[in-house]
Amino acid sequence: MAKKKKYEVSEDSPGVLLWLISHNWQKTITQKFEELNLTYTQYLLLNGLHELQSKQEEATQTILSSHTGVDVMMTSQLLRKLESKGYVKRKNHEVDSRAKKISLTKKGTDSVQECLKVLEEVDSNFFSSVKDLDKFTSSLKSIQEN
Repeated sequence: MAKKKKYEVSEDSPGVLLWLISHNWQKTITQKFEELNLTYTQYLLLNGLHELQSKQEEATQTILSSHTGVDVMMTSQLLRKLESKGYVKRKNHEVDSRAKKISLTKKGTDSVQECLKVLEEVDSNFFSSVKDLDKFTSSLKSIQEN
């Protein structure tokens, strides 16, 4: 006897749905951040740096990469670009000659705040059909932690 399929169509799969929703959200946020002359990954680095600085934690490329989950090489490339745009400054580390200490400039700090407003607006519009956004977000965090 053949086993009954759990999903009649692929869109019945929570994984497929998550991918489709994530892809649509990424398209939306990418478009909005392009208007700010930033990519979403650049924003992740700026925001990660902001979080580290707000805790008075030292930020190097390696620490920032680990904190944000962005690949070390990608972090390096994007930090050079962000530095050339005036969002961050890098200076030699006092102890480790191979490392650079990274900090936000005023432009970088202002940009993080502007991006957060855009992120909240996009989320508010994108997830407007979700009845209990706090519960939904909690469920997503639970999945992320596994």
